[in-house]
Amino acid sequence: MSEQMKASAGTSDGTSEDGAPTASVPSIRALTAEIADRFNETNLALIRKVVAELGPEGTLALVAEAVAIEAAGGMLTNDQSRRRTPGGVFFHLARGRMTPEARWRLFPRVPSRKPTKLATTDAIVAFDLAEALSALEETGEATTVKITLVGRPGRPIERGDVFIAQMDSGKVPTIPRGLPMPSHPTSYALLIARRQWAKIAPALASDPTDKMIAEGWPELDPKSGKVLVYVTKVSTAGLDRAEREKQKAATAN
Repeated sequence: MSEQMKASAGTSDGTSEDGAPTASVPSIRALTAEIADRFNETNLALIRKVVAELGPEGTLALVAEAVAIEAAGGMLTNDQSRRRTPGGVFFHLARGRMTPEARWRLFPRVPSRKPTKLATTDAIVAFDLAEALSALEETGEATTVKITLVGRPGRPIERGDVFIAQMDSGKVPTIPRGLPMPSHPTSYALLIARRQWAKIAPALASDPTDKMIAEGWPELDPKSGKVLVYVTKVSTAGLDRAEREKQKAATAN
């Protein structure tokens, strides 16, 4: 990271390290220009928003992490089809540092739909979801409940023999036409046993592109609004791939 980049950032409260006042707007502008130049990124407006949201210090930490990832070989896209651009790595890391609300504001995602020609009888009827939920009278029984989360967990905290990590989802899926679109991001708190975390932690630490795959039983925590996930099975995409290759080699022999 260049000394110019460090100097341009100042501090998050508008003062330099020796306490002298600095101009916040020029600092953000200078840091934005430095990041754009380093990563050959043309989306200056989005970089500026990231700096304003995370602050200079938080942004500089992202820059350092993105540079380290690039030096280690880069990061693939979610579908593993290509390598992310340096700017793409920076923005991907930035999304992971933001609150769900900020992520939706800076990185809105609109689900893609293939254009279809609807017949007159296929007209979509809008309805009040809150009213519909309040009108439910009969409750059925779910005999099997399971939720699967795939992605990068946040830094976990340790409580006894339990590791607790947070994952936020703001990606709107492609859902059947006619269903109401999800309007709020969801925050998940995963409760993972120590022996389970010990299995995946080295893989996640050694490969920043690897993804955790966690299955468990969900429960809404009314106080925090988070969905608690009591993890029953956990692995990573890299570990699963290595296991498949091992089994394939064993079969071949």
